[in-house]
Amino acid sequence: ARYAIEVAKLQKAQIVCIHIIDKLPYGFEFSGSCVDQYLQDMQEHSKIWFNKVIQMAENEDINNIKTEFLRDIRSIVDAIVNYASHNSVDLIVLGTRGRTGIQKVLLGSIASGVVLHAHCPVLLVK
Repeated sequence: ARYAIEVAKLQKAQIVCIHIIDKLPYGFEFSGSCVDQYLQDMQEHSKIWFNKVIQMAENEDINNIKTEFLRDIRSIVDAIVNYASHNSVDLIVLGTRGRTGIQKVLLGSIASGVVLHAHCPVLLVK
C-alpha cells in the first residue's frame, strides 16, 4: 500500500484497493449460515485493511480512494486483470509476501499471471 500511495502522490492519481475471495476454505459447504458468516467476516477484515490504507493515504494528502470487495470469482489473476481492464487502471501494484512451500508457489503464480496478462504495467512489491 505504501508504494501505491507514493505513486498516487507523485502522479496525483486515484488509488483503488480491492480484496478478493476466490473460493471458500476447504471443508466449507457452499450454502448455509456458516458461509454467510465467513463472507461477512472477510468483508469486515477487508474494511479494517481498507481503513488502514485510507488513513495512510490521507496522511499523505491523498483523498481519492476507492475500495472494492470481490467474491464468487474463479481466479484471482482473472479478477485482478479483468477489474483493471474494465476500470481503466493505469498501474497495478501487487504486494508479495515472503512465504514458503506451496504458498510461495501459489503466490508466485498469481504475480506471474497478473504480470503476464495485465493490459497495463504491474509493480510487484516484496
